[in-house]
Amino acid sequence: MEAEMVLDILGSETRRRILRLLSIRRKCYLTEISKMLEISQKALIRHLEILEKRGIISSYYEKEEGPARKYFFLNRGLQLDLRIAPGSYVVLTREVVESPKSELELELTECRRLDPEERMKKLKSLRKKLEEKLEEINRERDSILDLLSKIDREMRDAEREEIMKKLRELGIERKSIVFRRID
Repeated sequence: MEAEMVLDILGSETRRRILRLLSIRRKCYLTEISKMLEISQKALIRHLEILEKRGIISSYYEKEEGPARKYFFLNRGLQLDLRIAPGSYVVLTREVVESPKSELELELTECRRLDPEERMKKLKSLRKKLEEKLEEINRERDSILDLLSKIDREMRDAEREEIMKKLRELGIERKSIVFRRID
């Protein structure tokens, strides 16, 4: 999914609240969402349709007691990386896929068998390991985003130089040209 589309979707506080709820509750029906978020069903339907049309949520009907209810659920995970800094504007999206169980995840599973005090120690240790790993990943990510920004600047410079070269070949002076393109 394109980054601009994700930003547009997330630009609505109501849609962010819906996504947050569905990420926690797994599935909800219309009346349930309406009550929990205190939003009219009419307004809610419009937002749910947008999210469903964009492929972020899906729905299905389930009949329990009484009439069938339409349930909504997240059907995929998305990650948005946004970096705005002097000389750097990078927006990336990616689909989040479930990864195979890591060694740390297996350790977490084993923690459930420990007594509460030992479990707490082990969980704190696992948390510290994960925070360190995440910090390392973030440093690498920042480095990559910096390189992407530099590449974008180089591409703009090369494009500008190419235009100037063609203009010189046509005998047009630089003084009369103003560049205003902003990506």
